[in-house]
Amino acid sequence: MFLRSLTVRSVLFLIAIALMTTTPPAASAQTVGQATLRKMAGEGVELGIDAEMWMSVFEGTPLRAGDLVRTLYNSVAVLALPDGSTLTLEPFTTVDFREITYQRQTNALRLSVVVWAGRVQCDFSRAALGSSVSVRTPTAQVSCAGALGSVQYVRGKGTRVVVDTGRMTVTSGGGSVTLAAEQSATVLARNAAPQVTPPPPAVPPPPPAVPKPVIAKPAAPRRQPSVVTVPSTPPKLTPAPRTRPWDSPTSQPPDLAPLTAPQRPSPPQIASPPSRGAPKPVTSPRPPQGEAPLPPPASDAEARLTLTPDKIARVQKMLSNVQLLTAPDLTPEQLDAEIQSLQKSLLTHRENIALRQRLVVLYVQRGRKQDLFAAVQEFHIIARAKRLTPRGHLLFGQVLARLGLVNEAIRELRTALQWQPDLAPAHQWLAFIYTALEEYDKAYEAYEAAIALEPRSMSYRANYAEALAARGDYDAAIVQYQEAIALRDTSAHLHLRLAHIYLKKNDLDSAIAAYRAALRLQPHHEAAHEELVRLLRQTGRVQEAEEEVKRFGQAMQSGSR
Repeated sequence: MFLRSLTVRSVLFLIAIALMTTTPPAASAQTVGQATLRKMAGEGVELGIDAEMWMSVFEGTPLRAGDLVRTLYNSVAVLALPDGSTLTLEPFTTVDFREITYQRQTNALRLSVVVWAGRVQCDFSRAALGSSVSVRTPTAQVSCAGALGSVQYVRGKGTRVVVDTGRMTVTSGGGSVTLAAEQSATVLARNAAPQVTPPPPAVPPPPPAVPKPVIAKPAAPRRQPSVVTVPSTPPKLTPAPRTRPWDSPTSQPPDLAPLTAPQRPSPPQIASPPSRGAPKPVTSPRPPQGEAPLPPPASDAEARLTLTPDKIARVQKMLSNVQLLTAPDLTPEQLDAEIQSLQKSLLTHRENIALRQRLVVLYVQRGRKQDLFAAVQEFHIIARAKRLTPRGHLLFGQVLARLGLVNEAIRELRTALQWQPDLAPAHQWLAFIYTALEEYDKAYEAYEAAIALEPRSMSYRANYAEALAARGDYDAAIVQYQEAIALRDTSAHLHLRLAHIYLKKNDLDSAIAAYRAALRLQPHHEAAHEELVRLLRQTGRVQEAEEEVKRFGQAMQSGSR
């Protein structure tokens, strides 16, 4: 009995020791999959959604695998990598991050960057053993760890690598070579073997000068100076031509095209909405359940507008108070916690599109500017996986419009309508944008398409009336306001807007009736009361004006109680 209990205790003790010495799998799998824009100077830095869509970014912006980053003509950007290394982008530089992974447990960095153009300063002196760092160009690949140097790619000429400290391996179609400190290599556009330039040899100091003995020489006889004839026009000297490897017509191969990311096509030109006067809903087959819509055809030139900063500001101002999504049933603390949880899950489940879709919704609901930029990056990943539905394109367009990327927003909204023409909110958002840009004909068509699809929407008719009034079409605006009030007579704002239009037409009696209707719904509206009293006195109805003053005073007293 004693031996049996001793054996059981020994087994339990060994199991406990094994559990104490085993590293939990969660701790060993801690990874970081992003870099950070730490410092920037000059005109600015842009982040590419694809090869045609770029947006300005700011310090602190996270950069993930698949992002395109470029600097403008006088800009410099310092990108901080997770292990403490840095990558400096000089002016006119475009890079593509293919992979960013950092293992906290082993302090190992895996980085793959493609330089399309320009020069990057690489400081990988902190990269630990086991790291895999690769900087590629269309003509060469540079592998390095624990090194400091630069990589420059010039289209048509090739790649030049300069090593300051450490070692770098340059690989091309002609072979590979390892460069040490103060060495450089050039890989031409024809992918020849790297031409290594060794460091300059150390120059020994000159030996000390030894004084020579002075020997007396006999004086030479004096010679008569000869007469030299100088020609009036000196002969022209033709220097020898200076040749470089890439200047020779026989050695210049076809230029290699730079690496390009998959380009996202622009939306096609959709069918025009129903004409004014005879609106009919538009129907079309939707994509099968669970499948993403096919990529749209070629870009629509009509969707791209000539924009100025004033027009973009008008769009952002008009859409600043428009809610993108309904508020979640989460507190701000719960929202932050769920976003952090999803970000950690995506480090190990990078291909899980469902997690990214949920993260997009949370980013948009939190609604800060940096959150919208992060949502745009996630949208880009989902779109590349061909998993954006029509409503996904709609939300993508709303976010882009809020950020001031107006042409890109129009493209996404029109893409949503290409695959689901009966998506009324997409018509409504297009109408918002066109109204802010004073493209009234396009705005009217979009409003009428939205109203045709949802004829009992009070907000669509009210917004349409605002656009009509902005252009001075007061009669049509009055009709739309009256129809909106008939649908839901609970908004004092509609009556006030209607009264304002009646004043524009100098129809004082109708304006008075509209102000009375507004005060019936909102008795404590002081501005409406003052305007009503002014109009009653202006039309000679003094007694009604005094009664209105008394009525408003009683309403204020009852409200204060």
